[in-house]
Amino acid sequence: MKDPNNPNRGLDRRDLIKGVAVAALGFAAGVHGSSSVSAQEGVQHELPIVTHWSNEAKAFEYMASDQPNYRVPATQEKYQPGTSYYYYRQGDQNFLPDLNKYVGMNFSIRAVSEKQVMALAGRVAKATGVDLKFYRPDAFTKRNAPARLKEAPGYVQVVHGKIIRTGEDDPGCLATFFLPPNWRSDAPEGTYPIITVGHYDLNEHVFMPTPNGRGDAFGSMVAKSGIEGRTGAIGVIWNGGGAWATYTSNPRAFRQFGKIIDYAAEELGGNRHCVMATGNSRSGLTAVKMASNPLDLDYTMKFISAGSFASNPDNKELSFSTTYPKQLMNLCRMTGFHDSWKPGWRYPATDGVHVRAEDVNRKALINSHLIGKDVFEAAGYVQSGRENANPEWNPFSDKMMDGILDAGTSVFLEVRTNDILPHFNHLEYANKLEEKMKAKGEVRLHVDYIARAGHAWRRTPQGGFPLNEKLWEALLQFVDPNEPKGPLLEPGKGYYQIDRKSRRFEKVELIDGMHPFAMDMPIGIMRGDTITLVCTGEPGTTYRVELNPVEGLDAPGFKASGEIAADTTMRGVSLIDVPLDQPLGKYRYRLWIKKPGQAEKELDQRHTLSGGEAFMEIWDEKSADEIVSGDFVWRKLYLPILPRRLGPVIWGFSEY
Repeated sequence: MKDPNNPNRGLDRRDLIKGVAVAALGFAAGVHGSSSVSAQEGVQHELPIVTHWSNEAKAFEYMASDQPNYRVPATQEKYQPGTSYYYYRQGDQNFLPDLNKYVGMNFSIRAVSEKQVMALAGRVAKATGVDLKFYRPDAFTKRNAPARLKEAPGYVQVVHGKIIRTGEDDPGCLATFFLPPNWRSDAPEGTYPIITVGHYDLNEHVFMPTPNGRGDAFGSMVAKSGIEGRTGAIGVIWNGGGAWATYTSNPRAFRQFGKIIDYAAEELGGNRHCVMATGNSRSGLTAVKMASNPLDLDYTMKFISAGSFASNPDNKELSFSTTYPKQLMNLCRMTGFHDSWKPGWRYPATDGVHVRAEDVNRKALINSHLIGKDVFEAAGYVQSGRENANPEWNPFSDKMMDGILDAGTSVFLEVRTNDILPHFNHLEYANKLEEKMKAKGEVRLHVDYIARAGHAWRRTPQGGFPLNEKLWEALLQFVDPNEPKGPLLEPGKGYYQIDRKSRRFEKVELIDGMHPFAMDMPIGIMRGDTITLVCTGEPGTTYRVELNPVEGLDAPGFKASGEIAADTTMRGVSLIDVPLDQPLGKYRYRLWIKKPGQAEKELDQRHTLSGGEAFMEIWDEKSADEIVSGDFVWRKLYLPILPRRLGPVIWGFSEY
């Protein structure tokens, strides 16, 4: 194994530094036209980009750059309950996640090509007029040690793939540090604000284009932070403690983030008391949790922007129903077994009779302390060390929310209805946080509610992304001496909808001043399962639903009704059991709502996700016996029949 503390061995020993000239790029039209900084000719990236994985060694290897094969394909054989259908592999062995043991903790599962590096650097240069240079992780270790970084070079220096550890027993997490073009190695601690994001695999999150990746946004923000008289900021992209199987809920992940901030402050001149975070989906959840800082580590979160982020373990039965079928796949990723989505699944005790040719000589792994536990108990332990998520570290807990309040953090949230992840959790989080801020006498929260958007990032008419733009606006107050100082955001609420044809996001004015009604519902279900209808809207709104067979299908229909709760959940739930003898086929949804003080009205096909009639299909329950993997359930069964034009959405109605 190579020495991670010698900054020159990556160059001399493997001769892996390859010069890649980046052509000088002019300023993008209308962007920083008066800047005195221009793109530099001859910037050379240090290649190849590391993964820290060696296929020859079939294991982690510092500074290696291979792409691991980390997945076990789902079997095509007939399903056999109790068999160990492993989801992951590592090297030549099957792999099971456990507490503090996840896929891709200190290595990346994605190799990166030279073309991808050049493309990212080119996009940043085009947007800002500032070049970007990637360094391998040994280019800088600590202050006053030999280093390959330059003093105030006029371009963004990116130290990629650093391994950050909390102690000897920690394999570490991965982090990439973006340094402003005016960065100096002798800058004292407290000089540069720190912006952060923690998602899944590091290489994927750094190099994929916006919005799926964050290298573009962070490279551009860091570039702009250190030109035109601004003081500069440090950007950090990290993997949240692992590429897969973790949602940054384990105690070690909080400490890893604390060590990342320590490193940025002590070695790079960052300001640990001016930290900001952003994210969407898992990275949004990471931002919220790190802002809560339950271990009271030495940093202060000034601002976060997050979307589609909240998960509430108290709502697990609702959150992991067929109404949200991607969640069934997520159960497999958390437990490490393809079949853990199945009702009644228990953590297996042995490898059973499941032996395939490709598994010969692969080690059969079992976490004995989890044998016999149900899927939620197993997933809860893997995530946080308890059979259910640590209640104190639930983002909805008083402890976690009080951490945000005590730090004085300003919070910008996007809540998007009909999301592939349960949006009702996001809404409840926003409402509860607002309630606590009001009780304390200072609301530093802005929430934008977006109808029909699902998991898609909101774009402005100019093509920007508000989650990024709000972060930049907040950062400007700390790096630009000419920027007026004031609140980091304007408290309040905004309402938007996505146009089905153009996919543009449009601001809407509420017709009646009441919160918009939305319903999530399954698009398909097996006989014997339960139809789960989840609604959000103005408290006191009543609703009723009919599911009637289509013409030509001789079958009884279903009915349900309910009311939106007058509490922070603003939620209504209706459950309908589907009999095992229910005729197979399609059933048509109809929905009526009655908001307080108004007459009842039907939300017709103009209010569905697709703009057409809403149907649900009932499938033969025996067909589930032939399906092993939750991946198949999501990708092959549900995804093809969900509306695609709007992006990552589930089935449902929306008032707006």
